[in-house]
Amino acid sequence: MTTDAPSPRVGTRTAHGVETYTYDADGSRVSRVAGGITTLYFGGVFEQEKETGTTRSQYTFGGGVIAQRETKGGKGDARLPAW
Repeated sequence: MTTDAPSPRVGTRTAHGVETYTYDADGSRVSRVAGGITTLYFGGVFEQEKETGTTRSQYTFGGGVIAQRETKGGKGDARLPAW
């Protein structure tokens, strides 16, 4: 039997408070709630903070992240990893 429903939430306590994660049936992270901010994850390459609208796109090659773009308030910022 298979299911498309997310698995139960998993919580962890950190120095900054409690973080809660939700995973799909394949084990990929779907959401994270920390400090009152819900981050939604899409396909491992795009994420969006529900409350702030901040988005992050990750560009991968050869199994690793080669660049990340973050957009806050309509203004983007591209970053390359520190090698």
